[in-house]
Amino acid sequence: MKKVKKLTEKEYWDEVWQNQKLPKVIKEPYCPYYVNILDGFFHKYLFYNENFEFLELGCAPGRWLHYFHSEFGYKVNGLENSVVGFEMTKKNLEMLGVKANIFFGDALNFEFNKKFDLVFSSGLIEHFLPPTKIIQTHLDLIKIDGYIIITIPNLKNSIYYYLQKIINKKVLKNHLLLNKNDLLSFFRNQNVIICQYLGVFSLYILNLSSKSITYKIIYYLELLIEKFLKLIKIKRESSFFSPMICIIIKKS
Repeated sequence: MKKVKKLTEKEYWDEVWQNQKLPKVIKEPYCPYYVNILDGFFHKYLFYNENFEFLELGCAPGRWLHYFHSEFGYKVNGLENSVVGFEMTKKNLEMLGVKANIFFGDALNFEFNKKFDLVFSSGLIEHFLPPTKIIQTHLDLIKIDGYIIITIPNLKNSIYYYLQKIINKKVLKNHLLLNKNDLLSFFRNQNVIICQYLGVFSLYILNLSSKSITYKIIYYLELLIEKFLKLIKIKRESSFFSPMICIIIKKS
């Protein structure tokens, strides 16, 4: 297999997770509207099960672990490769009262002593070139008839690519640009339940300086943009405007 190149290193993520205010949750004030879309999407395809063993690869700062535990009752586990992110995740979940197993290590070579009912990652696979080995890691960690959920930012030939290029084009070097068809191509031999673009427009996936624009401003700006796109009848989910791509696979 071709050697894997990581487009971001641990030091990059250590810097990302430094000086974050806790607690951190998915459903927070002034969160991006696409969070509500993801929430509805997950509730459409998933079910409540307190016996479900859930694993998130690249789990800092623990927001999704809290979400899947509180919304679906899952027993949550997380793997994190950043020292800062690892400690932050443990502290965040402790503050939120969520019991979780948090492991420190590299997803490409960490060995678990069990398999899981659902393996999840958000914004992970696009930081590996090629992404085939990290995707295989997802497959190796789930039980037969278990599920994989992967979300990635929609940067390939989308409005976000051009905006990010204007704001800070160096960020694009940290990402393998993928579209929906690219994502589907990695799972040709698996049972793909759904793969689609999600959301209409969101500035949250861009690398923006907190000094130049606040989350509150982004929140209200997105509401205005969404209303405008509705007014001119832009298709709600599209390869150009949607901020996210999500795929759900059932291992066969």
